[in-house]
Amino acid sequence: MSSVNPINLFCIRNPVFLACLFPAALSNGQDVESLGKYVVLADRVANAEPGSSYPQVISALRFDPQIDLQTRNHGEAQGDIALRGGIFESTAFKFGAISIFDPQTGHYAAEIPISPAMTTGHAVKLGLDNAFSGFNATVGTLQYGFSRIKEGFHGVLSAGIGENEHNREGLLFSLAKLGESGNRTVGMELDLARSESDGSLPYGDHRFNRAAGRFQIAWPRSQTDFFAGYQSKFFGWPNMYTPFGRNETENLQTRLFLATHRIDYGSEDFIEASGYFRGHRDHYVFDRLQPQVFEAFHETRVFAGGVEGRHRFAPIDLHYTGQFLSDEIDSSALLFGDFQSRRYLKVAAGPEVRLKLSGNRELTLKGGVGVDWTNRDGTSLSPGVGGTLTRTRGEGRSEEFYLEFGTASQVPGYTAIASNPSGGLFRGNSGLGREKSRNLEGGVRLRREDWSCHFAIWQRWDRDMLDWTFSFASASARTANPIDINTTGVELGWRRDWDNLALVLGYTYLAKSRRSAPTGTDASFYALNYPRHRLTTAVVWQPVPAWVIRFDNEFRDQEENPLRDGPTEAVISYLTATWQSAAMSGFDISFAVDNLFDSRFEEIPAVPASPRQVSLRASYRW
Repeated sequence: MSSVNPINLFCIRNPVFLACLFPAALSNGQDVESLGKYVVLADRVANAEPGSSYPQVISALRFDPQIDLQTRNHGEAQGDIALRGGIFESTAFKFGAISIFDPQTGHYAAEIPISPAMTTGHAVKLGLDNAFSGFNATVGTLQYGFSRIKEGFHGVLSAGIGENEHNREGLLFSLAKLGESGNRTVGMELDLARSESDGSLPYGDHRFNRAAGRFQIAWPRSQTDFFAGYQSKFFGWPNMYTPFGRNETENLQTRLFLATHRIDYGSEDFIEASGYFRGHRDHYVFDRLQPQVFEAFHETRVFAGGVEGRHRFAPIDLHYTGQFLSDEIDSSALLFGDFQSRRYLKVAAGPEVRLKLSGNRELTLKGGVGVDWTNRDGTSLSPGVGGTLTRTRGEGRSEEFYLEFGTASQVPGYTAIASNPSGGLFRGNSGLGREKSRNLEGGVRLRREDWSCHFAIWQRWDRDMLDWTFSFASASARTANPIDINTTGVELGWRRDWDNLALVLGYTYLAKSRRSAPTGTDASFYALNYPRHRLTTAVVWQPVPAWVIRFDNEFRDQEENPLRDGPTEAVISYLTATWQSAAMSGFDISFAVDNLFDSRFEEIPAVPASPRQVSLRASYRW
């Protein structure tokens, strides 16, 4: 079985998390018949791709112990990401040195037309790491990178069918050639994907298409990627954003052009520069049977550039980052704000000192400050400081204790500040200002040869946090309001590997106290929609060489919400069984059951759950 770096259970830096979908193209020489492929490269979840939709970068997040993915229809249609009791607006996506940003609303933050098979997977940056290298996110950042294209010609052809007239097809192939000097590889990769379904509920249909490609030049210690991608997505769902019993629809088109270059030098030194253009269009319809009641058209454009690096000036390491973004919006509905464009700047620098102590111990002290500025909201400073004590007890054995304090800030999007404040479905507030957050955290990580665990306890203070609230006396669906919330959390993670079995457990406890709230508020869609207790389990089992069983589970006890219909407790499970052909190398068939126990738990209050769905997929890899 391939070895695992278990100390990174909650801080994975380099796994290609979708290699269980495209192992031949991405396993970097690993035996695709071995269980290790599934364990090492999909480290915190058992299933890295959906059964009844299509793979996106969001797909591997659903059962991640640290991430609460709250879905409408399914996660790949519209999924909100909440980290540590935050809301969908307080999490950012980052590729290379720059955050992929949607200035309209965090609902569209995950609309990124990059095939997950092209990425290195996600690392979750929280607390001090997020405050330092994140952008416009008070709670956390999901960090991605581009994987190296393997030399030769590789690919995967897949097709699937399922209930509710679901069908999906995908083709991904890569071609890379080693230069005559033997130290440079030039390659390209192309991804084509589509999916459609009538939906697990009436008017819950979807249609999806994606075309994406990249060109890569790679040296032993550097890599350059040029990416271009487009995706179109139509989907519907009853009560998607409003609790009024209407069948709402979204029609989205996203374009992304991104370039990034990274150089690694020294032992841990690096510098990376990235830039992109992202264009996003949205056509929202409140009632597809009566579109004239309310519909809205939005288009946003974002230009961005950034740099991030680390350099050792003995005995001090300096970590630095800078991001600049410029956005603009055209909208048929968001006409009540003070502006339709904004420029942003984030710069940060932080020194780190490592002190060798007796008994194989090392003390790391770090600090720094970030500066956030926009031409509409002024400037904010975000200082932070932390320390880590590490003790190494030989190969595969270590203990790590840490304590840190970090601050972060963000500004609200156009849906919040430019919606009609006195009428309509979504009521905005042009007076909303910068949100600020402070986070104090301590924890321990233990690593042994075949198991690891992580424990953390933290307190976060959010001030002027944007939330969308509801009043039963109002005709609007929701209203943007600033609130103050204190959040206490506990996290526990454990992993154990055997010869043909891997088990990952995650537990989170959350407690919130709302310090201020607007009068006339009866319910909160996001800030007060959180699990008091959440337990996740991921099991990967290979009983015989030809079969691999993957089983993800989530058990949750949710805070009560007057908008929620149905239970506050839920068991949500996703089971797949994959048969790998011995006679035809590279061919496999997967049987999947999503929402195995047919839970009707509303992940977002008033938004109906997606019922159980069964699907079948076949793939051929070369």
